Amino acid sequence: MKMFSGLVMVGVSVLFAGCGSDSSDSGTGNDATTLARIIGPVESISYDDETLSVNGHQLDGSAATVSYDDNTFSFNDLAQGMVVEAIVSGTQAQRVSQQITLQPVLSGPVTAVSADSITVNGVVVATSGSGFAVGDWVLVFAMLQPDDSWQVLHVAKTPSLTSAELEGGISQLDTASSTFLLQTVKVDFSNAVIDDSRPLLDGAWAEVHGQFSGDTFVASRIEVKQGRDVSGSEFEGIVTWVSDDGTEFEVGGYLRVKVDGSTVFDDGSPADLKPGAIVELDLVELNGQLVATKVDFESQASGSSPSVPTSTSFEFKVEGEASFAGNQLTINQIPFIVDANTEFVDGLSLSSINGMWVEIQGRSLNGEHRAKKIDQESKDSEISLEGVVSSGSLWGYSATDGTLDSFEGKWADVECRRSESNELSQCRNEP
Repeated sequence: MKMFSGLVMVGVSVLFAGCGSDSSDSGTGNDATTLARIIGPVESISYDDETLSVNGHQLDGSAATVSYDDNTFSFNDLAQGMVVEAIVSGTQAQRVSQQITLQPVLSGPVTAVSADSITVNGVVVATSGSGFAVGDWVLVFAMLQPDDSWQVLHVAKTPSLTSAELEGGISQLDTASSTFLLQTVKVDFSNAVIDDSRPLLDGAWAEVHGQFSGDTFVASRIEVKQGRDVSGSEFEGIVTWVSDDGTEFEVGGYLRVKVDGSTVFDDGSPADLKPGAIVELDLVELNGQLVATKVDFESQASGSSPSVPTSTSFEFKVEGEASFAGNQLTINQIPFIVDANTEFVDGLSLSSINGMWVEIQGRSLNGEHRAKKIDQESKDSEISLEGVVSSGSLWGYSATDGTLDSFEGKWADVECRRSESNELSQCRNEP
């Protein structure tokens, strides 16, 4: 059972819902001024002035419609820590919010309460149980961290809604039974409407609306999220993966973002682009790819810099001859997960990869190795590897000269000499 943890700014508030309509279309509005979208947590709020701060922008919310999933709320229902999407107009100095949409990652009834947690939709949320009771409906606002745990920002009570929500990455998709897992919760999508008819794929990020029936979440509507959904917006999130060359990274577990020579870095440099960094991004779509025109560093998420091999989250890199059989990709008989978040470079595909020498970059989480990027690599005498050295071996390779011994039990990023028989020597730290 996945735990929501890493508590910051956690609070409890009460929302009063009424009938209304929820829309996040930035093309609406009758103001000739170009509209902008800002997505992130509420940093501060003034109820007297009806203003709020999101991603460092002070917004006038006095005329804003506040909504979530076909329910409308008042400005006074907003609270610090709630993640929102704000449609704004005006100048940088005076921004007026026309529409504020709440963006929780969980909504539904509380089914269990303890001193330091509540359970919602089968997911344990690490927050004080004080003030909550079984049967209370809540909205949980959080951001995903590099180890796939959640940094909880705020928990708000709300009157009962028509449906509950669960958000996360799809796994164990079974089209025959119309089920998949989302945060270890079994979802039945046999009668669900899928927005925009987007495909359900392992690794795809989804918002699922529905109700629990026994231990199964029965979906009525599914929204599969894609990078294009946030193009043209300013988005805040936590970096969950960075490519070896630093030219692309992932935010929130699913948004793949590229940087180029025109990307502006504020309050930091490209060297600060690491898993766990909290960033505000100005995003555009170019040639079908999400590109950051600006990266503004906010801070580092707690517990996000792994230093021991027992950590649940590591970036890895491995070279070797790929084997693909029975829907399983392996190198040296070590399996790698390929899903919707895996990028194949230079025309590579699973159908052509068998027997090729490739480099795989990705994240190791809870004993599973998730491939984020797969490149064809030259099979030469030099090899670059990043991972845990165990029993003198790294990704199935052993060093004949003992140069891996000093890394035993540690996470290593090394370059080595490779023989024709795939034995290593002269291993040293990657420069």
